[in-house]
Amino acid sequence: MDQPQLVITAPRGLSEVLTQEFGCRTTIGVIEQLLLESRRELLVAAPFLSAEQGFLAGEYLYTALQNTLSRRVRVEVFLSKEGAKSLRDAGIDEGKGMLRIYTPREDIAMTSALGSHAKVVIADRERAYIGSANLTNAGLTANFEMGVLITGSSARAARSVWERLVSEGFFILACP
Repeated sequence: MDQPQLVITAPRGLSEVLTQEFGCRTTIGVIEQLLLESRRELLVAAPFLSAEQGFLAGEYLYTALQNTLSRRVRVEVFLSKEGAKSLRDAGIDEGKGMLRIYTPREDIAMTSALGSHAKVVIADRERAYIGSANLTNAGLTANFEMGVLITGSSARAARSVWERLVSEGFFILACP
């Protein structure tokens, strides 16, 4: 079994101390690396994704997501309905059909404001970040958040869960 690696977000100053003392990595660094190094497919799941330009974390995510799509990597994003609207409003170029946006089925979205509160990024079924950090400015640069980077069979299992959620109709493809 592959060993998970600890991933954190912490306020400026504290982040550097914790990453050095405990040998962990930063959330934004791990997520950016997963986006930039993905070769075939990428899954991003979060209630909200701040991909708009104009602030630090959003600029990184926006640029990394655009770069990923321009390399013709298939990207699946699982968001709340509000998150999907925000992503479209950010002007993300859909990469010649390489971007697919999923939202919770209508009855699920009505009973739960978000449908899912998971924060997951999976690259090529081989590496996955799973953690507490929302993919927003605060979640990636200011709050204290914790997660893990997993690889191998654990990452493949995490990817399979999302495939099952789609096949069971929990998430549906959002209209373009």
